Amino acid sequence: LFPGERDRGIAYTWKKPGAPQITLALFSGTRSTETQDSLTSRKSWLIRLVQPLDREGKRGQLWVGRMDGVGRRNFGTSANPNFRNFERERTVAGLFWRPTNELTLRGEWVDGKDAGTAATPTVKVRGWYVLLGYKFPNQPFTLYAKHDQYDPNRDVSGNTYRRNAVGLQYDLNTYTRLNLTWERQKKPDATIWTFQTQVRY
Repeated sequence: LFPGERDRGIAYTWKKPGAPQITLALFSGTRSTETQDSLTSRKSWLIRLVQPLDREGKRGQLWVGRMDGVGRRNFGTSANPNFRNFERERTVAGLFWRPTNELTLRGEWVDGKDAGTAATPTVKVRGWYVLLGYKFPNQPFTLYAKHDQYDPNRDVSGNTYRRNAVGLQYDLNTYTRLNLTWERQKKPDATIWTFQTQVRY
C-alpha cells in the first residue's frame, strides 16, 4: 500500500489456556524515499501481556503493553527539508469485558511520546477511549456508543481532541459487516456521518 515504507521485524507469542498471553517483538523501520519519514529509525522493541478474564477468554480480557522506538520526520518542506528524529513511545492498558452475551465494554488508555514540531521534535501525548455495545438477541444488529480523547501535546493546554459517537452495526453475513456512525468532534469542531464496510476473507 505504501511503497518504500516498511517495518520489518520478528515477534514471538506464548499462550496457554487461562494464563497470560505474552508477545515479544523486535522491529526496525525503513524510511520512505520521498519523505524520509519512518516509524522507527533504529531497532525498537515491544512487549504485550494479555490476561483472559476466564479460562476460555469468552468473557473478556485485560492487556498491558509497552513500545519504545525512535521515529524520523521531515519537519520542513520538500523544497527545504528539515529531517529530525523524535522519541516514539507507548504505554498501553486496556479492557474488553462481556458480562452478558448481548453487552460488551471495551476501553483503552495510552500514554507516551510522539512527533511534535521542528522546535520541539518530541512531545508527550495521552489518550483514551471507551466503547459500549449492545447486540440485539437473535438479530444481526449491534448498537454502540463511544467516547474518546487525545491530547497531542500535554505541555500545551486546551488542545485536547474529543469525540462522541453512536452507531449501528449490521452483520450481513459471516464475512461482511456494515457500520453507520454519527460523530460529534471538538478541536477541531465537526459533525460527521460515516458509512463503513468490513470484509473478512
